[in-house]
Amino acid sequence: MGLLAAYAVPHPPLIVPAVGDGQEAEIADTVVAYEEIARRAAAHDPDIIVIVSPHAPLYRDGFFISNAEEETGSMAQFGQPHVTVTTRGDAEFAQAVADRLARRSIPVAGAPAAQTEIDHGAFVPLHFLAQTVDLEEVPVLRVGLSALSPSDHHFLGQSITRAAERLDMRCVLIASGDLSHRLKEDGPYGFNPAGPAFDRAVEGVFARGTLQELFALDPVMCENAAECGLRSFEIMAGALEGLPFRPQLLSYEGPFGVGYAIAAFEVEAGPSSTEEEAEAEIRGAHARCVPARQADSAASPHDGAAMMSEADSAFDGNTLETDECRDEYATSATIAPEGGFMEEPADSAPQDWWDADDESLANDEILSLVLDPEVDPLVALARLSVESIVGTGEVLAVPEGLPDDMVGRRAGAFVSLHEFGNLRGCIGTIAPARHSLAEEIIMNGVAAATEDPRFAPVRPAELDHLSYSVGVLGEPEPVDSPEQLDPARYGVIVTRGFKRGLLLPDLESVDTVMDQIAIAKQKAGIAPNEDAKLERFEVVRHTLGGDARNE
Repeated sequence: MGLLAAYAVPHPPLIVPAVGDGQEAEIADTVVAYEEIARRAAAHDPDIIVIVSPHAPLYRDGFFISNAEEETGSMAQFGQPHVTVTTRGDAEFAQAVADRLARRSIPVAGAPAAQTEIDHGAFVPLHFLAQTVDLEEVPVLRVGLSALSPSDHHFLGQSITRAAERLDMRCVLIASGDLSHRLKEDGPYGFNPAGPAFDRAVEGVFARGTLQELFALDPVMCENAAECGLRSFEIMAGALEGLPFRPQLLSYEGPFGVGYAIAAFEVEAGPSSTEEEAEAEIRGAHARCVPARQADSAASPHDGAAMMSEADSAFDGNTLETDECRDEYATSATIAPEGGFMEEPADSAPQDWWDADDESLANDEILSLVLDPEVDPLVALARLSVESIVGTGEVLAVPEGLPDDMVGRRAGAFVSLHEFGNLRGCIGTIAPARHSLAEEIIMNGVAAATEDPRFAPVRPAELDHLSYSVGVLGEPEPVDSPEQLDPARYGVIVTRGFKRGLLLPDLESVDTVMDQIAIAKQKAGIAPNEDAKLERFEVVRHTLGGDARNE
């Protein structure tokens, strides 16, 4: 499975009735929206809930991720020690996130001895979740912020989603954070014009679902606004990156001088990696085993905090990281887990087109490769995308001069890589997540080569042996009955409430409509006897010129 939904929520202690003692009535819209979020989270039947909190332990050079078997918190800090909550952890999920962060040499630590209780930034959402979710059964992973860059927070969000996909877990993410604390003179920090400006900006981002705009907010405005949730929301943006989702701003209030916004981001379908395609094409095959890599032991990022990462450098989703500033946090590695990485030799890629000194000439060369009449342009673009990210660590820019049908339309697309006849990576989106089809293919090519949780990242030495195909998805259309489906021609989407599952068309061993619907329901977590809305879509596959250079 993977990430099913993400929710941005505030954490005012007074929203807990025992603390608010009636004051919670002044933020009634926030209470109603919080209750709706709790209902939605429960409807997803999650295997794990991840809560990002600004008040969890904060490390300068790394992230807090709880690896405790059990955690307890209370409202004692606010005069109500009898109001408590207890959660259980998931060490395997925590380790999977830590392993991925290690690919950027980002260290991870548990809580120091003085900060083992659940903080109020996590307690408040747990107060509502406890009313709809059995917290004795569903584990909770508590995650903190850092003094690291917004890009690193974004990567943490991506790592959470990839961990959920790799472990085949249904994940709900809660990004806890208040907006400005400077909305009123009698508020906690007084009034500053940046306060309302910041809140309006974030409200707009949430309502539109344009989460990347969070990274372009004026840092001076953010500082003057005295916000506390921006980094949480940046992690959420990373978690949702590349997934089609439906945004909804449920509420906004600020009567106490602090902005409280609640927004929902419901993922429109399952995870972007196509497990059904992998099963159809290499049924029975196993993901590659990656030899262990050893690294020297070193200190933890915080005294008394145990490191959980297992490597100190490897490919991440966008770059080849060898940041010497982080080498001091490397820790010893034993056997690399599935999806782990070994250190690769610095072999060179077979292509050097990206090394052109003249930027305009480079664009012309790239354009000529894409528009080669003997190659499908979508396949050529996918190949160039992979060879750029693997060969240089840089994402290919959309070339200027592409045909309108590549830059003037949007569509979901899958990029599939094969090596010696075996699947080597396949990532896609069932609905457009980028500004154009060309950008969709470029980013999914990057993800197929470096982000597929079933495989190690593609190495430069493999590029000549890769073959490529691209699938472009048509617009889903509703159907009235199963008789309008054809598993050889149409893919199917099943929806019930907030549960949604997809199955691609023309898959091996999926011969009947009822099999197709049953598998899609299983992926969505919909019971076989439950009714579901049906949609169908077509996939146009592009393969011309995608053969490997060297079989």
